[in-house]
Formats: sequence, structure tokens, C-alpha cells
Amino acid sequence: MKHILLDILVIALLFSSAYYIFSLRKSYAYEGSMADGLAAAYIANYYRARGSSFLAYVHGVSNEGMPVDIVGRVVDSTRATIVIYSGNRTFSIYSDGQKVKEPFFKDINPFYIQMKSNRELRNVLVKINPINGDLHDLEKICENINSVLDHAGLRVEIITLNFYLFNSDFMNRIKSGEVPIQLILYEINTAGMGRASLVTSVLNPYYLSIQDMPLNRIGDLDGILRPWMGERAFISEIEVRIVLSSVPTQEQISYIIKAVGAIHEVRYVKVVSEFW
Repeated sequence: MKHILLDILVIALLFSSAYYIFSLRKSYAYEGSMADGLAAAYIANYYRARGSSFLAYVHGVSNEGMPVDIVGRVVDSTRATIVIYSGNRTFSIYSDGQKVKEPFFKDINPFYIQMKSNRELRNVLVKINPINGDLHDLEKICENINSVLDHAGLRVEIITLNFYLFNSDFMNRIKSGEVPIQLILYEINTAGMGRASLVTSVLNPYYLSIQDMPLNRIGDLDGILRPWMGERAFISEIEVRIVLSSVPTQEQISYIIKAVGAIHEVRYVKVVSEFW
């Protein structure tokens, strides 16, 4: 009789374990290879556009050949790109359909990602007028915005920045080959400061584009650029993207729009479920 009861108990445990594992796996919105980055980014967009916070786990190999295990929050998902915030760094993973592209990850087989929607989320999107100054001027504006949110009783989880930097002397030195721009871009990208790239335009030969940079890395970015760029630059197309730790009430939303909008440098503010 004892053996029968023991067998029943073992079978019951096996069934319960299988159910738990199945339920856990089922809870993921995406689980599999990042070779088809478009599918993963599309699924992330679908959930995030509907106000869901999105967590991700990534396992792979970095472009230096080191194992990578990242657990963090998806802060951007456009086209075939997923940007993950983890440990005050941002990691960008993207694919052209089959091959994961440099400079972030390469030659990953298998390259594995899990993404899971874990709670409802609201974000604050702030657009700032162009600044003719330095990165610390931008940092002070962001601190003022953060103070408003704190006064409203809201805890900020993540602040990331998108912007363009232009300095005529810096760009002329890039053109002449005096500035090792590829080395600078590599240093910014691999240090998890966001996605840095050189952008050409009709009016000016080059802009330095910074995307998805954590606010608390602005000092590190300044340290890399200052020896080459100097103190002042024209900073434009500035977007401040703030992830709140809880969904604000309608009263808090009204206060955010009014108080943040009253900051002199702010051009636009909106509480959104997703950034586009």
C-alpha cells in the first residue's frame, strides 16, 4: 500500500512540475532565437504599445567572444532591434533576418532570448528645445524633470535620452581624420552608454547621434567626448524617456503635464503607454 501511495505521489509531483514548467514557458510572449529579430521586435512592440512593461532575458556571446547573460527591461523595440536596460547599461540586439549584426553581438549560435510582459506601465515622454551648451546642461534639465515627478509622488525607474550632438570644430576634425571617430563610437557602444552613430545631413556634414542612453551615464559620455569636442556643442532633437514604477492617477498625470511643461526648456510633454 505504501508503495502504491508513493507511486501516486511521485506521479502527482511529475504532473504538477510539468504543469508549472508549461505554465511558465507559456507566460513568455517570445522565447527562442534572435535570428529573426523582426519577429521578436514586433512582438515586443505589440505588448509595449498596449501599456505593458516588458522584461527580457538574453543569453549569447558578445563581439569580444565573452558569454553574455542579461536580464533587464526592454526600453526600445523598433524594426529588428531590441534595446534592454540592465545594471545602468543599455544593450542593443538586432538582426537583419538571419545574422546578428555588429557592433553589439555576432556569430551567436544559438542566440537565445525570452521576453515577458509583467505589469501595466506608463511612461513620460519629454521633448526639449535645442541647447547650445554642454551635456551637464542637459543633465540639469533632466534633474528638474525628475524633481517634478518626485513631487507628484511618483518613483522613476529608468530615464533614457535620445539626442544629436553637433560641434563644427569636432566635425571638421573627424572629416580630416584627426579624430578617431570609429574608436570613439566603439567605446560608447560597448560601454553600454546607448547607441552611438555618425549621421550625415544636407546642412551639416556630420551629427553624432546618441540613442537610448541612461541618464546616469551622461558623465561617462562627457568624459569620452570632451578631449575631442571641448565643452560646448549644439544639442538637438532631445527626447527624455522616463519609465515610471507605477501607473499615475489622472490627477498626477495632469500635474506632470502642467509642471513639466512649465520648465523653460521643455517643448512637449506627454504621458504615454509607449514611445514611438
